[in-house]
Amino acid sequence: MASATFEVTSKPWFGPKARAKEILAAHRVGVVRPGPAALNSMEAVFGDLFGAVQHVRFVDFRMNGQFRYTIAVCWTDSNDRVRDALYRQAPECVAACGWYPLPQGERLHSPEAARVLPPSSDLPLVSDAIMASIAAAANGSDTGTAIRLTMTDGSSLLLDSGFGREDLSADTDRIVLISHHHRDHIGGLEEGRLAGLPVAMPAAAGVDLLAQRRLKAIAGANPITWLEPGTVYRLGEQLTVTPVVVPHMPGSVGYVLDDGARSLTYTGDIVLKSSRHDAMPDLLAAIPHGRESTVLLDGTMAGREEGASQATPATWVAEESTRRDVVVLAHHDHLLYAYLDVFHTVTSGTARNRVNFAVTERVKPLFQVLHDAFIRRRLDSLDPLLSGQYGKSMSAWGESRWLYWLKTGDPRPEGHTVWFLTPEEYGHAAVRPGSAILTVGRVDLLDGLKDEGVDTTPWTGHSDQAALADGIRTLESEGHRVVLFHNFTKRIAKFCRLHGLAATALGSLPQALSRAHAT
Repeated sequence: MASATFEVTSKPWFGPKARAKEILAAHRVGVVRPGPAALNSMEAVFGDLFGAVQHVRFVDFRMNGQFRYTIAVCWTDSNDRVRDALYRQAPECVAACGWYPLPQGERLHSPEAARVLPPSSDLPLVSDAIMASIAAAANGSDTGTAIRLTMTDGSSLLLDSGFGREDLSADTDRIVLISHHHRDHIGGLEEGRLAGLPVAMPAAAGVDLLAQRRLKAIAGANPITWLEPGTVYRLGEQLTVTPVVVPHMPGSVGYVLDDGARSLTYTGDIVLKSSRHDAMPDLLAAIPHGRESTVLLDGTMAGREEGASQATPATWVAEESTRRDVVVLAHHDHLLYAYLDVFHTVTSGTARNRVNFAVTERVKPLFQVLHDAFIRRRLDSLDPLLSGQYGKSMSAWGESRWLYWLKTGDPRPEGHTVWFLTPEEYGHAAVRPGSAILTVGRVDLLDGLKDEGVDTTPWTGHSDQAALADGIRTLESEGHRVVLFHNFTKRIAKFCRLHGLAATALGSLPQALSRAHAT
């Protein structure tokens, strides 16, 4: 007896239907009742291979009141034999039970456990005073991002917590606002450097931390308030904070702090522009009008050749993958963006249905977080790059027939494949000799391996120099003061001189937010 679970619906299937209509019209005699009877009929056709089918959605509907579609959408294990069988033997299946088998990838369950976040604490009041100054809370090039905002009464709050390699706490701190969960921004919490200090972060970041088993230590040491993007929260009689989604990684936010006299917009890490998305209009719209305004802007790529350039590496991968396998080596978040870009490009072009995607299971929790946000229509918790570049629906990228989740030692799919692996997994994967290798970000290759030299920086999650300079010019033309963080002071100063910008670098000495008192 078939072990697959099932569901029945009359809602239309909006995926490709041309082949289904052709085969149904030619071979359907009758339709077996959806459920156990239909599953058993399908198992009789496919034999033991049907055991790799996880779930079947029986979709029975008439398109525009005309042709009757009876489609059995089949989610399967990462097994190319069963997916190929479902496709090839579709006429036989339709003749036997009246259902057209449509193969899908593995069912990307939402992270059920990750939805249950620890209870949200009340957001503490920081101060009834107004904002006075900003300064780096930690010194050194390897400390990550931690910025202290001080009020006129001496109280303060932190924007992110750095790597946690040194103590950055101060008795004046009342709360730390976390922009996203990369370790150079949240490490201070994970290392216990700020134990007891209230924490506020986007709920989407909390879900991902929980899925990665990184939340327990933080929640055990710090009260946490879960924030929703676009909601205004009060931190004092005059001071408010509003989290706003920014393009960098799923769950990333910036913070707009406003005391009525002046505003401070902290971007966190941000991609101002990619080949498909421009974040500047949303950033400008988030900044309050009618008051002095300072923008704390991610300056990671100032004076550096790297950054999210306007290159299109996915086009190169799509073309090369029709000739040989391609391996993308990167760390988790970069792999997600690389996969999404390559999948979108391949499935939109001539290589559609000719290339497989083999993805390390290590990024599966992140895919599940995105899937959960898509199916719940919580698009405000997504990176705008995702909704801006890949549409407002789950589409097919998470459960594609051509997507194979890899465990160490799994056999490779037949046919040309694009591999998405972490560097340490390369030696354990069944990659074909002679495959092209691309690296994203800082990756050390094993001896004997050679990078193809393709510009993969659009997948790194930061702006390139040109986009950064253009963004600063736009902000300054609108009357906003710009302070750059996440880079060396001298490098930022040189970058601003070369581009004729008035922006300055954040340093360890306090910078007044009031221009009348700015140093």
